[in-house]
Amino acid sequence: MATVHQRAGRPVVQRLSIDRSIGNPIAPQCLFEKFQSQTMEETAMPTTVGTEADEKTMIGHLINLEHDAIAAYESVIDKLDNASHKERVTAFKADHDQQVAELRSIAAELGMEASSNGDFKKLLTTGKIALANLGGDKAILRAMKTNEDDTVQAYQQARDNSAARPEWRSFFEKALADEERHRAWFASAE
Repeated sequence: MATVHQRAGRPVVQRLSIDRSIGNPIAPQCLFEKFQSQTMEETAMPTTVGTEADEKTMIGHLINLEHDAIAAYESVIDKLDNASHKERVTAFKADHDQQVAELRSIAAELGMEASSNGDFKKLLTTGKIALANLGGDKAILRAMKTNEDDTVQAYQQARDNSAARPEWRSFFEKALADEERHRAWFASAE
């Protein structure tokens, strides 16, 4: 079963999900409305990244978090209709690319092999974007704000973590400032 609706003047075909517990079709729009009705506290995913007691584990987790963020950004750039939003989000993705490069350099100093992919959380960060896509640019940007909540928290925790080497703190401060700037823009973008 499928429905057709218009988004930015283009027809979009959506499949219906079946709620097997009641045997009724659930339109993706209903799922989106459920997502949109939740508060930020309900949709935010608390993170423990940055709290690790081992420096290698912390750096590895930060690298995974950045790869997950980059995957979400790539997904968003493809879905946004507003050209100025795409331009801003592309610039934010570049910040994440720089953060990965710096974290990979730290990983090399520690003698560890850095991951080139994210982890299971990528499904959550990109899944929120896919669901928000049903609501257009504003919903997509709101979903990205919740993703940025996690990266802000992770860099705050890494900065304050006693396992972090003092020479890393300036990087964590810069990354935190970038993430706070991203989050503020996503929160205010229309």
